[in-house]
Amino acid sequence: MSMLDPNRPHPARDLDADDRRTYATAVASLAFADEKLHDAEVDRLGLLMEALGIDAGEHDGLVEAARGAGAEAQAAWLGRWRDTDVATALLEDSIVLAFSDQELDARESAHIARIASTLGVDPGRAMLVARHVLVESQDERTRGEPTNPKLVAELGDDLAHSEPPKPGPLQRLLTRLRG
Repeated sequence: MSMLDPNRPHPARDLDADDRRTYATAVASLAFADEKLHDAEVDRLGLLMEALGIDAGEHDGLVEAARGAGAEAQAAWLGRWRDTDVATALLEDSIVLAFSDQELDARESAHIARIASTLGVDPGRAMLVARHVLVESQDERTRGEPTNPKLVAELGDDLAHSEPPKPGPLQRLLTRLRG
């Protein structure tokens, strides 16, 4: 199951066990971009680990590895999947995790942009992935509302230019969708 569609096998499920743990740790690193680990993020990480076939007993160790990781370790983890099919799934999972607490801090937005860049996902594709996650994450009250084209264009710009961290269009769009 993927994090967005429980009926779809997770694209990283076929990686070897060490790579699946590294994948989950790379996604988990996003949870610490805003220096807070929310209960919703813990729950989503549990779902990701289940989707990847990682034993629940490894949860705390994985979270601690992600918490203590610096930029170099994160870049090394992400670099393993640069320009691969797994890159888009990792970006999608990172965005799902970022939105799981119903907040998007500017540091999380910048972290997503760095993830996309490190994975070799061009800004246009990253924007499409983020829009897909936003649409799939909407509740029934907001589903089907048109997305502001200007906001979408800004979103792509934020994904392409993450420095310096600032309140980004991802955060504004999520706030608007929540009503």
